Amino acid sequence: MDGRAFDSKKEARRYEVLKAMQAAGRIQGLQLQVGFRLAVAGVTICFYRADFVYVRQGRRVVEDCKG
Repeated sequence: MDGRAFDSKKEARRYEVLKAMQAAGRIQGLQLQVGFRLAVAGVTICFYRADFVYVRQGRRVVEDCKG
């Protein structure tokens, strides 16, 4: 979809919903597959890749889409 491959049909459907929400002005800054370094006391414990990141009502939302 849109030249992107998704891990599941559910994730692709959620992308369609989020894309429509962005077009309607309900969310902003939609990003896909955003990586985060997770650390405790400055020590990296793992890396996490979120399916979607966007801004809704001035707050950043980090979202994963799982079945």
